[in-house]
Amino acid sequence: MTDNATPMSIFITGATGALARLLTRRLVVAGHIVTGMTLRADGAKLVRADGALPVFPDPYRAGELRSAMAIKKPSIVINLAPMLANHVPYRPAPWDTRLLAEGTPALIEAAESFGIDYFLHSSYTFTQATLDPAEERMAPLAPLIEAARVAERSVIDATVTASVLRFGFIYGPESVNLRTIYDAMRVGDFPPFGPHDREAHFIHLDDAIATIMLALEKRPNDVAFDVVDDDPTSPPEFLMQFVDALGVRPPTNRSVQGRGLPTLKRRQQIALMHLDTHVDNAEAKAQLGWTPRFPDFRSGIEDTLMTWRAQDDAATAIIVPGTKPADQLTD
Repeated sequence: MTDNATPMSIFITGATGALARLLTRRLVVAGHIVTGMTLRADGAKLVRADGALPVFPDPYRAGELRSAMAIKKPSIVINLAPMLANHVPYRPAPWDTRLLAEGTPALIEAAESFGIDYFLHSSYTFTQATLDPAEERMAPLAPLIEAARVAERSVIDATVTASVLRFGFIYGPESVNLRTIYDAMRVGDFPPFGPHDREAHFIHLDDAIATIMLALEKRPNDVAFDVVDDDPTSPPEFLMQFVDALGVRPPTNRSVQGRGLPTLKRRQQIALMHLDTHVDNAEAKAQLGWTPRFPDFRSGIEDTLMTWRAQDDAATAIIVPGTKPADQLTD
């Protein structure tokens, strides 16, 4: 689906996340009609600010989801609700096993009943990792990974034309999660680092959106693609590059502590830092015709920091007391 394509009506879940908001803006500018699903009433302001119509159906009731789709009669459903939790694993994330295992099948049922032409589901590359049952610290991830796999299977088995995009950890200038880490480290507050010998995968927001746009254009069916950059690395190596680019130095002997996090979320985040995931982007490149703009996390981090510094300079140039940026994104 190119930017000058015939206008389409598109239904997006998780509409208040950074990825969904950027995608919504791109689609609206291209002349498409977007309906954005949010679970919070205050999320409606964000959805409207992006030029979309907010809806609030119960995510576990196919009938309500179908009724929400009937408002603007979409031909495409993009399930980005799983991406609300997908960011660099150094802060709490709203992982929701029920939304994955029950909400995704309900959304599929609604899409099939309504007669959607194409269904695109977002998932995680770490669903393909093998958990070592002997490693107790990995136990908190087992329910999450199983729920994500159930969601993927419900999409692949659907009667509607559908595909899955498995994203690496998403980052970029619009990531509030990463910006929070950035602001904290500038004043010397560093997150726990974790082990350096595990492989993880990352993807810049711009590249994530590019793959979604290509999938909407080509509409592959019954297939899952790994959407990652060309240079896998461990979360600590990503963070160290971030630290080096920022020009600050962390204290020595940083360990995985997760202080200040609720117990379950802390355990999940620690497990993610220890998870070993081995995938590649060859199929996404071959079948979607995609080439990442940021082939490695170093170039993506550089772009992110350059953007933030430009924004910070602009913010200090014109100071209006009591105001906040109107285009603030969430994740």
